[in-house]
Amino acid sequence: MQLKPGRTGRNEACGCGSGKKYKKCCGRPDAISVAPLAEPAPPNVLAMVRLLWSARYAEFETQIRAALAIHPDLPVLWRLLARGVYEQHRDPLEALQTAARLLLENPEAHTNLGAVLRTRGRLARAHESVGSVLRELGGLEEAEASLERARALEPDCAEIRTRLASVQRLLGRVAQSEANIQCALELDPGYVPAAIEQAELATDRGEFEIAESLYREAFARDSSSAAAWAGIVDTRRMTVADAVWLTQAEQLAARRPHDEVRLRFAMGKYLDDIGEYDRAFASYRQANELVKTNRVPHDRRRLSERFESVRQRYDAAWIDCARVRAPIERRPIFVVGMLRSGTSLAEQILASHPAVFGAGELSFWESRSRRVAAAGGECGPAPAPLESLAAEYDALFTTLAADQRYVVDKMPLNFMHLGVIHAALPTARIIHMRRHPIDTCLSVYFQNLSAEHSYANDLNDIAHYHDEYRRLMSHWRTVLSPDAMLEVPYEALVAQPELWSRRMVEFAGLPWDEACLDFHLSRRTVYTCSRWQVRQRINTASVERWRRYAAHVGPLLRLDPALSETASGNRVHGLHRA
Repeated sequence: MQLKPGRTGRNEACGCGSGKKYKKCCGRPDAISVAPLAEPAPPNVLAMVRLLWSARYAEFETQIRAALAIHPDLPVLWRLLARGVYEQHRDPLEALQTAARLLLENPEAHTNLGAVLRTRGRLARAHESVGSVLRELGGLEEAEASLERARALEPDCAEIRTRLASVQRLLGRVAQSEANIQCALELDPGYVPAAIEQAELATDRGEFEIAESLYREAFARDSSSAAAWAGIVDTRRMTVADAVWLTQAEQLAARRPHDEVRLRFAMGKYLDDIGEYDRAFASYRQANELVKTNRVPHDRRRLSERFESVRQRYDAAWIDCARVRAPIERRPIFVVGMLRSGTSLAEQILASHPAVFGAGELSFWESRSRRVAAAGGECGPAPAPLESLAAEYDALFTTLAADQRYVVDKMPLNFMHLGVIHAALPTARIIHMRRHPIDTCLSVYFQNLSAEHSYANDLNDIAHYHDEYRRLMSHWRTVLSPDAMLEVPYEALVAQPELWSRRMVEFAGLPWDEACLDFHLSRRTVYTCSRWQVRQRINTASVERWRRYAAHVGPLLRLDPALSETASGNRVHGLHRA
C-alpha cells in the first residue's frame, strides 16, 4: 500500500490507501481529502493510515499525536488527524486550520478548511480560504473579491487584512494595500505576516535597505519565519560575507519542511549571486522537485490544446469582423512575451516617460478573454461585446491613471489574448519582448511561481511551453495588422539601450524624452520578480547567463538551433567550464 500523489479517477482506488474507490472516499463531496499530496512523512505513516481505515481510532490517534509531538510541522500528519476526527463525527477544524497554515499555497488544504467553515457558519474564514486558493491559481481579481467579503464580515482580523493587502499589492492597488497593512499592524502590532507584507511593499518601491531592515525585524520576532529570512535575498546582491544567511536558511529548511520550497529558491539565488553555479542549480532543482510533489502534474496535451484553440478561434477573419470601429481615446501600450524575457525592463523604460502611466501586470484580459470564448467567439450581427470590454478597460484607468492618455499594461501572458486585445483596441500598440530561449526558460525555472504556471518546475515542460508560445506568436504575426506589434530583442535592447528605447517610444506615438534612459531612477512601484533588476543601470550581465549552467540545461538546448546539434557534445559543456 502506498499513498499516491496526483489526480485520481473517480472509479480508481483512492490514493489515500483506504482501499475504497475515490468517489466513495476522498472524492466524496463532504469528505476531507488526504489523497492528492506527496509530502514528507514519517516511516510509520502507512501504518497509521491502515489503523484509520480499519476504524481503530484510539490506536490511530495515539500514534498520530505521538508523531506530531516529534514532527509538528508536517502537513500530512495534520491532514490525517483531521480526517480521523472527522470520521468519528468530531470537529476537525483545528487540524484543518493547522494544515492550511502549513500549506499556504495548496488549494486542497484550503478547500477542506473552507468546506468545514461554511458548515459552521464561519463565512468570513471560508471566504478567506477561497481567496487564498484563487490567488494561488492566478485569479487575483476573484481572490480580492472573496477576501473583501471576508474583511466585511470580520473587519478586525489582522490575518484577513494581510491576505487582502497581499492580493491588492499584486493588483497594483498600492494605497488600499498599504491601508490594510497599517490596519493589520494596528490590530496586532506583532503580527509577522503583516510586517513581511510591509517589507514587500518597500521592495516594490525600490526601498531595498528599508525592506531588508523590515525583513530582519520580522525574523527577530519570529525566528521560524522562512518568508522573512528568504525575503532578504530579494533586496540586494548577496556576497560571501552573507554566509551566515545561508547557514540559517539551511537550518530553517531542515526544521520546517513546509517552508523548504521557498528557502531552496532563495538559497539558489544566494548561490548564484556568489558564483557557486553548480550548487545554485542543485538548490533550484531541489526546490522545483519539491513543488512538483505538492501540485497536480503539468498536462502538456491540455496546454497544447489550449494554445491550438486560440489559434483556431482568433484568425484574421474573426479579428477583422469583430474589430471595434470607434476605438477609445486612451492609447494602451501592451508589453508581452514569455515570463523573464525583459518585459519589466521595457515597461520601466516606457513608464519613465512623463506622459506614460505604468500600470504593472493587470489580469484584465485573462478573465475577459474567457468571457469572449464562453460567448462562442462568434462574429456577426451581434458580435462578442468587445465595445463594452474596451469601455470597461478604459474605465479601469480612470482610477489608476487619471487623465494620462498613454498607459503601459505589462502582463507578459497577454500574448495569449492578442486577438481579442487587437480587435477591442485596434489603436493599441503591442511590444513583444524576445530573449534567447535558453536564458528565458532557465530564468523561469529559477522562479518560485504560482500554481497557474504548472509547466515552470520541469525543464522539459518549460521547453514545451516555449514551443507553444513561439507557434502562437508566429500566428499573431500573420493575423494582426502589420503596424500593431514591434518586436524587441532583449539582447539588442541592453546592448544599444538608447537606439531601442527611442524605437519603442516612437512606436508608441510619443516624442522622445531623456528620462527613458534614466529608468533606474524612477520611484514608481514595481511588483514583478525583476523589481531589483529594473532599479539598476542597464547592463548585459544576464545575456547568455545560461552558459554558467550549461552542464545542467540539456532539455533546453534544442530551443536554439545553433546548439541543438551539439547538445550532447563537448563544445557546449566546454562553455560551462570557461
